[in-house]
Amino acid sequence: MILEPGKKRFFIVSVFLILLTLLIALRYAWLMLGPKPTDNPLIMPAIPVERGTILDRNGQIIAIQTQLFSVSAWIPQVTNPKETSLLLAEILEIDPRELYKTLTAEGGSRFVYIKRKISPTETDRIKEQMDAGKLKGIGIHPEPGRSYPEKNIVSHVVGYVGLDNIGLDGLEYTYNQILAPPIPPDSRSPILGNQVYLTLDLNTQYLVREIAQEAFDINKPDSIMILVMDAKNGDLLSYVSLPDFDPNNYQKYSSAEKSNNPAVFTYEPGSVFKIFSIASILELGGITVDDTFDTTNGYNPEIFQKYDIAPISDLGRYGVINTGQILMYSSNVGSAFASDTVTKEDFYRKLREFGFGKQTAVPLPGESNGILFPPENWSIRTKPTIAIGQEIGVSAVQMISAATVFTNSGILLRPHIVKKITGPDGEVLKEFRREPLRTVTSPYVAEQILLMMEQGVSSPYGTVRRAQIPGLRISAKSGTAQVA
Repeated sequence: MILEPGKKRFFIVSVFLILLTLLIALRYAWLMLGPKPTDNPLIMPAIPVERGTILDRNGQIIAIQTQLFSVSAWIPQVTNPKETSLLLAEILEIDPRELYKTLTAEGGSRFVYIKRKISPTETDRIKEQMDAGKLKGIGIHPEPGRSYPEKNIVSHVVGYVGLDNIGLDGLEYTYNQILAPPIPPDSRSPILGNQVYLTLDLNTQYLVREIAQEAFDINKPDSIMILVMDAKNGDLLSYVSLPDFDPNNYQKYSSAEKSNNPAVFTYEPGSVFKIFSIASILELGGITVDDTFDTTNGYNPEIFQKYDIAPISDLGRYGVINTGQILMYSSNVGSAFASDTVTKEDFYRKLREFGFGKQTAVPLPGESNGILFPPENWSIRTKPTIAIGQEIGVSAVQMISAATVFTNSGILLRPHIVKKITGPDGEVLKEFRREPLRTVTSPYVAEQILLMMEQGVSSPYGTVRRAQIPGLRISAKSGTAQVA
């Protein structure tokens, strides 16, 4: 057939448009009705990010990336859902009836996860059944996992990650984007995370935890906290809180066991707080180290009697005592009399300078502010009561941080639990050094408080005399608080 030139061009264009339309229709049908590549358990994307390692100050591994396997089903290929459900349920310790419902459900997703991040033993058993041809439509594929070789030892600090390898608590949460940096757009190359070195020393952590565990077993308390800090630079060397948990199996533990008490729990400090009260009053000039206080009849000023307010008393009869003996005997009455020498506004301001009533900024999620109400909300009894460690709420991290004032000539240090961050190649990206925050007391007051605390240990009448170690100078303060 011979066409005229004009009709020939029309014929060619028409055929071209018809073919193009057919190609578009076929492609559309394939996209709508064909299998989705991301749905097929046999076609899984490569792991783009390798989460960085967490180590102690000496390079001992605390958390490290591992590879686990997850088991999934591609529903259209499951030829025998009943047998498959029974086999997998026995291996994975799951309910076969629920699994059967999942594998036979109509209208649901064609791709389903059966169990994420299974154990190596479970993986091997499933592979055996697959090789025997008994698990049609079932696939296993690698997923990034997290291993905590020290288990419970550092659990509250390090935290844990979820099924998707995203930090959910502890430093795993706070430093999530440092340990697993965001993936750049269109990136196909594996991303290596940074390494986080802690200030903790695992050897010290082991010993302190053993001490805490022994005390926990003997006394059966609700909880125990023991923190150890380098007094000169603010580095936390040990951070123990019981009860604790194994981050490898965090789902099995209660919220109470996973609670990071040293940072989040607020409590009345009791008599330990007297070192900060007396230091504040000394620094404000209300008293001197040579002043004396008659504690014979307790603390019951006229205004207490006028409004029928309960007096403040001591456990023993100490008579006339000096400033140092307030701490040595842990005298409530002496502390209350000392508080009368300063205004509530000045007293509040100085306690705030110690860091009470606000976070220390230690990088652990949920840190408490503590409780220190402003002076306009104080009652008649509040100032002397705070002086003895009541009507105030603190965290353990606040207390140990405030104590750096006495060991650094009156300067408050920021507490550190991370020592440095390094890149995948070992290059130091950030290092956390000694960080002075502000001057709280004079060097003289800081030294006098240490000497008074030492007297509480060395004197046969001191409340901390059992802490004596021959040949060592030790400053300490005991404390008890009433149960509400």
